[in-house]
This record gives sequence, structure tokens and C-alpha cells, in this order.
Amino acid sequence: MCYILVHVSRVKYYYLAVNDGALIGLFSWKDMDNIVERGRLYDYYGGLLTEHQNLIYRAMVYDDMSLGEIAKEYNISRQGVHDLITRCDRQLKRYEEKLGLIERDMMIGSKLDKIEEIADGEQISDIVSQIRDLL
Repeated sequence: MCYILVHVSRVKYYYLAVNDGALIGLFSWKDMDNIVERGRLYDYYGGLLTEHQNLIYRAMVYDDMSLGEIAKEYNISRQGVHDLITRCDRQLKRYEEKLGLIERDMMIGSKLDKIEEIADGEQISDIVSQIRDLL
């Protein structure tokens, strides 16, 4: 699946979700932010979810399945899927509030960008690149 940024008017942008040439959905800028945030939170803290939560949340975030599709796949109610996703969202956000790993990594990345900007010469840029690879 890929997302294509579409400029609709001077102030409106949307993302088209396309899979194998077929249009799957249209997302606003805010929707896309939520998709990215969910993916990032899951990448960092998904391992702390239970196996069942992991299956359902992954289906929603990475497989882009609807609540109805997940409900049918895992033989639970649509409302049950919604409640579980909502609980997982809250839980993953609490992990970030307490542990701050995403914020820390973004801060480190920002500082490395500044070092790269300040640095003159290829050696420093190579060193910064190697540090990024280690992170």
C-alpha cells in the first residue's frame, strides 16, 4: 500500500491510499497524522501489549483492516474491536508519557541534524551517519 499526497485547494491536502492500483481510501492531514502516530507508538511499545491486543492492533495499524473486517477475522464483535483499539491507543500513549522513548529519539535525531549542519567536512558527516545507523 502507498499513500499519495493530493493538493485539493490552497489550504486542503488529502492522502489517497492505493493498493495494487486500486483506491482504498481518502485521508485528511489529521487522519494521516493519527495513522503515523499509531504506527510509531506500536513500533516502540507494541511489544508491551498482550498477544491478543497485538494481533488486533496490528491488523488495524499495519494491515489497514476495518473494524468489521477484524471482527469477522477474529470472531469478536465490532464494538469489541473498537473498545480494544481505544484501550490500546490509550495504553500506548501512557507508555510514551511515562517512558518518553519516541520524544528522546526525536530529540537525538534533531541534535544529530544540527551537528551535521554545523560540521564542515565529510568526516563529521560520515561519523553522524554511523551514529544514526547505531540508533
